[in-house]
Amino acid sequence: MRLPCYVMDRSDANDNETFYGFSTKEYKLHFFSTPSGLRFALTTDRNAPRLTELLKLVYRLYLDEVVKSPLYKPDQPVNTPAFLQKLDALIRGSAFFASPAPVDL
Repeated sequence: MRLPCYVMDRSDANDNETFYGFSTKEYKLHFFSTPSGLRFALTTDRNAPRLTELLKLVYRLYLDEVVKSPLYKPDQPVNTPAFLQKLDALIRGSAFFASPAPVDL
């Protein structure tokens, strides 16, 4: 089943609301869809807050670092080093992100 279909099946939203994600026993899925139909999804711990604003920042970063690049080719994997580095910094710098405690060996 495709994600948009699954979303509509699982959503409690009525026509005036927007679907942002759902939780399972093991994780939470956050979802953001742009007006052009581009979709961003992020899985997190179940206790994470709604991350729609973070996904909007990811979208803006994607526009700036990938789509505006002269090397951009639609429908190709995103492997732009600048985008990947900035994406990593954006996620790690988010309030919800917590590194796991180091493991003693």
